[in-house]
Amino acid sequence: MDIRLTNLLGYFDVTADLFPWHKERVQAIEQRRAILDDTLLFDILLTLGGIREPDTLFPPNDVPGLQRLLNAIAESTYDALKKDCLVYYLLKWHRDGRERRFQRDRLIPPQFAQLAEAYWCLDAAVNVPIAVSLLSDSRLNQDYSSKILQAISTASDIDPHPLVVRYVRTAKPLLTEPDDLDLYLVALAHHGLFEAWNFQRSFSEVSPTRSRLFKKMLEWCVSPNLKTTALTHLLTISLTPFEESILHPYASFPSGCKFHKIAFLPWSSSPPKSCLYTSHTNRPVRGHQTPPTVL
Repeated sequence: MDIRLTNLLGYFDVTADLFPWHKERVQAIEQRRAILDDTLLFDILLTLGGIREPDTLFPPNDVPGLQRLLNAIAESTYDALKKDCLVYYLLKWHRDGRERRFQRDRLIPPQFAQLAEAYWCLDAAVNVPIAVSLLSDSRLNQDYSSKILQAISTASDIDPHPLVVRYVRTAKPLLTEPDDLDLYLVALAHHGLFEAWNFQRSFSEVSPTRSRLFKKMLEWCVSPNLKTTALTHLLTISLTPFEESILHPYASFPSGCKFHKIAFLPWSSSPPKSCLYTSHTNRPVRGHQTPPTVL
């Protein structure tokens, strides 16, 4: 056996009782991988190092499997520092702090250890707020923002929306993918409708992104639950002609636009003269007493 591989195995507990990838943990990792569209951040890192089919290597089911994974890392195209960061990530699964000794022994710079720590937290869906704090460090690589946003938004037992906003505002990733923009818009809407509104207005009216985000925001107001506070705020906003051109047909034909819980009667942007009705109570929130449109 290679001397370096033997030394690396010495950092792991390979006894039957304390091997970190026991059956339940392997199942949990596979479930998490499925949630993340079958790709963990660790999978991305292994692939970029020239390691094919990373899901066949991680998580390892036994000690020989761990040996194969460590061999693959040793033979990857990465330099020594990046290889050590991958091992640091693996040691995190012991959850007893032994990765810090490895960091000291291998002289891994703090920012590299922080990045490995953040990726582990996101893959494991553990201490996700800590991961977001770590990723706010300007020294860290800001790649894989789409996967990071997906990992934050799908973590259980936390409210992901403030963390999504915090990540985007502190790490400042370049958001270009429609799913990323939609995710950030919804997170802003949970923070405050006006913030989401201003975000969609930062895009040009000639861009298809603007109309898509505007419709996404309207849909969020009523789905999956009616958000009365947001709708009340919506009534106070002076619409641009562009926004009115989208809102009026969108609200007039709710069954085709998932806008089935409320009906908007047309309003002018200055001052608003519309009336908002709930389809369940037929009671106007404000405005005149005309019966609501039957949808």
